[in-house]
Amino acid sequence: TEYLSALYTSTSLQYPHLFTGSVGEKLGVVSKMIIKNEERSVNRDVFFLDMGGYDGHGLSKEILQGNLPVLNRGLTAFYREMTYQNMLDKITFVVMSEFGRTITPNTSYGSDHAWGGNAFVFGGQVKGGQILGPYPKSFDNTDETNIGRGRLIPSISWESMWYGIANWYGISKFEEMNVVLPNNGNFGCQLFTDKDMYTVGNNTISGCNDRAVNLKMSMFLKEPRYLTGLEQKRICKAAIAAVAKNANVTSRCIVVDQKIIVSYDYNRRLTTVNGTRFLQTTDPTYEVEGTVSMDYQEDSTNQTGSEYIENVEAFTADMSQELTGICTDGTSTCETSGNTLDLVAQVNLFEADVSDSPSFAPSFSSRPSALPSVIPSVAPSRTPSVSPSDVPSNIPSKSSQPSSEPTKEPSAEPSVSQVPSGSPTKSYQPSDYPSVSPSESQQPSDYPSLTPSISPSDKPSLSPSKSPSDFPSTSPSDVPSTTPSLAPSSEPSDHPSLNPSESPTISSMPTPDDPSAKPSAQPSSRPSRDCGPYVPERCGNGGFWSPYTCECLCVAPYCPNEFTNGTCSSTTCPANYHETLFEGCTLDCPWFKLDSSCASASVVPEEATAIYSSKNDCCNGQFAGDVSGCMERPAGFSVLKYNARFTMSGIDCKTPSSDRAAAAGDIARAVISKVCSTVPGLNCGRNDKIKITKICGSNVDVEASASSSTRRRALQTSDDEVVEFTILLNAIAQEDLRQKDALLGQYFQGTNLNNLLIAIKNEILASSATRTVQTITTIYYEFLNSFISGLGLYYPAWGSKETCLNDGMQQEYMNNNPDAWLYTTLEACCDRYYSWATNECLKLHYEATMVSSSGAVPIIFDPTAELYYPDWLNTNTCVNDGNAPQYMKVNYETWMYVTLFDCCKTYYGWNDAFTPCLEAGGVNPPTKAPIEDSWYVDWANFKCVKSCEGPSPCGGFHKSWNILHPSKAVCCEEHLSWKDTCLLD
Repeated sequence: TEYLSALYTSTSLQYPHLFTGSVGEKLGVVSKMIIKNEERSVNRDVFFLDMGGYDGHGLSKEILQGNLPVLNRGLTAFYREMTYQNMLDKITFVVMSEFGRTITPNTSYGSDHAWGGNAFVFGGQVKGGQILGPYPKSFDNTDETNIGRGRLIPSISWESMWYGIANWYGISKFEEMNVVLPNNGNFGCQLFTDKDMYTVGNNTISGCNDRAVNLKMSMFLKEPRYLTGLEQKRICKAAIAAVAKNANVTSRCIVVDQKIIVSYDYNRRLTTVNGTRFLQTTDPTYEVEGTVSMDYQEDSTNQTGSEYIENVEAFTADMSQELTGICTDGTSTCETSGNTLDLVAQVNLFEADVSDSPSFAPSFSSRPSALPSVIPSVAPSRTPSVSPSDVPSNIPSKSSQPSSEPTKEPSAEPSVSQVPSGSPTKSYQPSDYPSVSPSESQQPSDYPSLTPSISPSDKPSLSPSKSPSDFPSTSPSDVPSTTPSLAPSSEPSDHPSLNPSESPTISSMPTPDDPSAKPSAQPSSRPSRDCGPYVPERCGNGGFWSPYTCECLCVAPYCPNEFTNGTCSSTTCPANYHETLFEGCTLDCPWFKLDSSCASASVVPEEATAIYSSKNDCCNGQFAGDVSGCMERPAGFSVLKYNARFTMSGIDCKTPSSDRAAAAGDIARAVISKVCSTVPGLNCGRNDKIKITKICGSNVDVEASASSSTRRRALQTSDDEVVEFTILLNAIAQEDLRQKDALLGQYFQGTNLNNLLIAIKNEILASSATRTVQTITTIYYEFLNSFISGLGLYYPAWGSKETCLNDGMQQEYMNNNPDAWLYTTLEACCDRYYSWATNECLKLHYEATMVSSSGAVPIIFDPTAELYYPDWLNTNTCVNDGNAPQYMKVNYETWMYVTLFDCCKTYYGWNDAFTPCLEAGGVNPPTKAPIEDSWYVDWANFKCVKSCEGPSPCGGFHKSWNILHPSKAVCCEEHLSWKDTCLLD
């Protein structure tokens, strides 16, 4: 490990700046290892990389829009680096997924698990520009590979691609390939060699280079079902053994199709097969008909392979002997290859369909035919003629791809398309003439019009512009904007707001000498100064100009240089300059980049390279390509949530809800005031606050911050005399919050706690005019728990905590597309990414963020806790112990029941299990069966019977595997439609 680390550090790349993002960083490491292959004394490597975040059960399009650019940048960087290093010819790069996805969306605009998928391969020697394997003819439900919901059946195996890659890697011997790909023999010749995939490939598959034939197969079976994969392999092994034994040729085989035929005919007399005559019988017969694809290779001078395979009687008899173990003479002493199948009663047919099957590997003629083909080939030749004909074709082929070398002459008769182009060209110059029939857009343009409309819209905009209009409306709206402009108005309103702004702008320059027409009634808490004529245009090195102190405020390691007009260019700074620069700041605290947004605090983190006077300036400086996203996203601060409760003796809970809500605000202000001023070292900031969540049993949402502003909102009510609250303390470093958690825990006990509670009580009585708290006599305190989490958006912490966090540590690709990845609430994030275990996600979040040694994780409501489910693995009855499997909890409406009776009826409704199920749950069983009118198929007699004991139509109580139907007609229609007498039986 130390050797590789040193090797990695000492290796340089030509394009290191291109290897960005999660994929790019990994490929940067791979590139260095490839470059140093000689130093590592290796001539072959396999590197495995993965990229998570493709769990697209919801919002698949948005997920791909966020992920694929990251993947593309990484691949581009790797391709350019390998090309520069002259290593591309030695590289094969395979990009694939672990399984396919549905090609139609679900209700969450996502894609669910499917089967067939694809992979793409590139490399310097890869024979690119081709699709290997059959491509779906259509993506609707009419395609034969589509089994519903856009789930496609694979047309070729996993091994088909890796076979050719293994060839290129140096694996060519039959024995070696069986070690690398032990299942390759199960797929006949449906494999790709390096000759198919690479420009330098020359390997072929033994038995796949001469002749190919489809064999019609027919066999009697002992039960009606399809052949399993293992049984299909045995059939092919038997066929290969028979061909090798009788014709001494190499062959490969695969079963490509099968269907089951059930015959039930009283008058049918079966034919004689191999000397055995099947007499009339009333028993049903089961027959499988299928197609076996066989490829074989023989000497051009010896046709024994073809002669044997095309001899229907001999091949059929040998296959019957191989699969049943019964010799053609009726004895059991003949020699077989050991591939007998108990399922097979008799092989009826193994016939080569030579007339209708073209060769998959036709022979090459030394001279072309003198006569042209009457019916030209539908598919173009893979190896076109070197000397093309001078005469044009009477039936020209139609190419699905445009020519790489189009003609220079225009078409004499250009085609007129009835369908608009899927990839229209984009004009770089707008038309000089307006459209006669303009289109109606369903979405507003991303670029505002340079010429505003003369007639304004009758409807307000749902997404107001972030920049003021160059032509303001002369008739302003009566409704205030929910998203005010980020730029000041050039014409201020004649009616100033009665309430101060929660996000005031900070002027970089003092106002002109002209006095205000309407001066403020209150003086400014931080008036600007006349800084004179010597104001630098730029402070430089990440600093900004303060109009309050008339100086440049600098970020470490710089400070003002008196010799350069006070710009941030000196590194010889006074002691504690940066530590005390913003001490006690309120509105003028610096802004700096923090994770995926900008934050403001009195202490600038060490990694900050620039500071700004406003969030808008910071976002423009640090997120120039995503200013609006930066302005909307919260920064990655961390918050300590310290949860506790007061029990207040004497509190009056019979007052109106408005009085109780006001009392909650008074309590909040008293607590935050006394806690912040009393607890040594707590150092509350302007963003620190307390939230009252319950008073007198009423759930409320009342906040008070350290700056004494209050917000409240009353919620629902109940009866209890308790005040529950949360102290919210903010910091950039989580370690600071852990220290504050320890300070609160140490101070909230003993004499300190008693004195604090008395001080809080006295403050409440002195400051509150509400009836609710005027009669309190004593306050008791109880700690609940505390957590540290982020103030950012919630993201899925895959691979670490397996829950949602908001600590600002999300991956880059999530920040690149936050609308697709990030959520404002924990519940929404858990529902999106851990829908199969939402409650577990919530629980793990609290466990991952809890910091106190005492306390408990909040109780997470589980709607399935008391529902009954079938406990198949343990008790094999219905139970309601809250331990249902997760897949049942996710879809509890489908799997689980409120009552034991309904659960037992559904899962143990047959007679010998229903009663024990009810008795196990302590319920007396009823006197009759739970299912009174259900019909199922009696396969022994091929008739629909009723689930009951007694004479016909009863057929006995159904078993667990029987499919039930509400009527005999439905049963016959579903299963026995071929039997005309089903309803009469």
